Amino acid sequence: ISAERAATQRDVLARAASVEAQEAKVFAAKMRLRAEIDQLWNGGRGLDEGPQVNGYFGVIELAGTARIGQARATSQLINGTRLVPVLTRTLAGLEAGEIYVETARLLLELTRNCSDEVAAEVERRVIEAIRCISTTDARRLIEQTIPEVEADVDPELTDKRLDAAAQGAHVWTQDLPDGMGQIGCHTDLLSVRRWSADFDELVRAQVLADRQAGIIRTMDQTRALVFAQLPSRLLALVTAIQRGDIDQLLTLAQIDPELADQLEHLAA
Repeated sequence: ISAERAATQRDVLARAASVEAQEAKVFAAKMRLRAEIDQLWNGGRGLDEGPQVNGYFGVIELAGTARIGQARATSQLINGTRLVPVLTRTLAGLEAGEIYVETARLLLELTRNCSDEVAAEVERRVIEAIRCISTTDARRLIEQTIPEVEADVDPELTDKRLDAAAQGAHVWTQDLPDGMGQIGCHTDLLSVRRWSADFDELVRAQVLADRQAGIIRTMDQTRALVFAQLPSRLLALVTAIQRGDIDQLLTLAQIDPELADQLEHLAA
């Protein structure tokens, strides 16, 4: 590589870093304003402490002013009320352009269910490291530090954090352009791992059924198909069992003889 090309590359990277620093400063200013809005409309209590009429009006005002949805406005207000008074080192790093936005968002996300005391101590322990590492490495470090801090402060805080996280379990759907959509589920890790193992079994059965029928799909298309059809397949299975429809049960069992025998016995 020529010296001139190398110099040009360094200049581009320097300008990219400058843009990231400026974005960090803007983000910090936005979070300060979000915290101020929460103070004015919600008395500084925070939207995550329960629904407040004035806080709801604060969400509406922010959504209208920033031209964003109310869900995003709510999220921004909550982040502002945590970043400004609790994660003060991160806020200072943002304002100095030394901590970038994605790193700050990651810290906010991972400490969302922590007490203010734990969140502040986690920040104190990781702040110097996360200034100069990727968000992948930062996630690993923060996730490792949280239980360590909780063990030092109060071992029961870990159970409380996990319980608080479990309370946020939910399923969501979202419309996308071009006739597409998204489905998601936020739940506990044990359920996710169990679901993943069972889902892979269903995908393997679908691949074999497609092969026998001469249907060609990519693996991603097959997984999406099985995922989208899960409720319909379960409802059809329950209905077939209730009616004792052996032929339908065998069809749903597809190519697994052992499962077919189990379903037939269950229907009988």
